[in-house]
Amino acid sequence: MSLFALENVRCPGIIDIPSLEIEEGITVVRGESGSGKTTFLRLLAHMQSPPQGRIFFHGEDLEHLDPVLYRRRVVMLPQNPPVFPGTVGENITAGVYYAEKALPEAKEIAHIMERMYLRQEGNENAQQLSGGGKTAFGTGSGFVVAPGSFAVG
Repeated sequence: MSLFALENVRCPGIIDIPSLEIEEGITVVRGESGSGKTTFLRLLAHMQSPPQGRIFFHGEDLEHLDPVLYRRRVVMLPQNPPVFPGTVGENITAGVYYAEKALPEAKEIAHIMERMYLRQEGNENAQQLSGGGKTAFGTGSGFVVAPGSFAVG
């Protein structure tokens, strides 16, 4: 069973996908500016519904899934993540409250930071990171909230 399956998904003038299956793993969506990439990712993140067609996540129609529970499994990561006052570690774990998950242990946070090539200790001021560093900790926060599925817009 595929991670996502799309059937006759159409957003007039933006997206026309007769059939598409996306398997587990890394999938890259690319295209020209205005080609519908962000709309496509918003559809996968269930941030908007297609005017026509159906989208399935592990075989379940997105329209029948509780959006809150779904967003605990699939996270939409913006290209420019918000940076909250505080440390890098605090920013990485900011979403756990909303996901109703336990705060990860320090070694798990350190592992995520290493995976994202963040060389900080976690106690640095998050607002002082470079643009790439902010994107990396934004992705790291996604691993804390929903370690399996991301849509990066």
